[in-house]
Amino acid sequence: MVHNQPLLIFSSRKEVEVSILLPSLRKCRAISFVRNLELIEPELDYEVIVVSPFPIFSNKVVWVPEGKPMGNVVAGAVACKYSKGAYMVCLSDDVLPTLGSITTLLNFIKQHSDPFAAGFSLKDLTGAAATSKLYIYGHLYACFLGVSRRTIEAVGGFYLDIYKAHWADPDFCLRVYQAGGTIEVCEAAELSVDPSFTDEFNAINSEKYFHHDLQTFLDRWHFLYGNGIPVKNIYNNWSLINHP
Repeated sequence: MVHNQPLLIFSSRKEVEVSILLPSLRKCRAISFVRNLELIEPELDYEVIVVSPFPIFSNKVVWVPEGKPMGNVVAGAVACKYSKGAYMVCLSDDVLPTLGSITTLLNFIKQHSDPFAAGFSLKDLTGAAATSKLYIYGHLYACFLGVSRRTIEAVGGFYLDIYKAHWADPDFCLRVYQAGGTIEVCEAAELSVDPSFTDEFNAINSEKYFHHDLQTFLDRWHFLYGNGIPVKNIYNNWSLINHP
């Protein structure tokens, strides 16, 4: 995948407190996300690294053109490479941070020693119960992460581009555990989600990449945590490893 130079001159960019990583294939949603951030986090020192096939113009945005979409995890890994923040928050265009939630999450992270990562508390827009605490091999992980650059460096990088669209979050969290760190959910930092939302991009990512990414994950971790579960069984029921 070839990425052109982003629209800002990197040598002239200042460091910021937090880089918000935003891979996107949905222009209207990405624009809405960026505009909403200006309203809900007016005092936060942030940048938004948008990796997308379409331009986004804002004094808070660094746009990294994506010629051929190769999966949101790969795009997230690219966004991280272009970031300047002391902290990283990886989100998507189909979620909505609530008022002050990113600041709340950052303050929570600063109360902990590295290596450490924190997830948002998920609030379901449809009114149903949202699941904020996810598990892999019995270990808590978060699918929308906030983390310091120090932790990222301590565990060998953020998203690994060996994954395309799935399983990068649990991989990162297991690396944090392997480095002696911890993962927590910040209950006071709410992120609004709509679990019922789906479109052609979700379907394409699932069809093209889910089993590839699952096999990549299993190749890296199952011998350590699999506890005798046959790999062939996981393909029919991956919840065998995705539970408390």
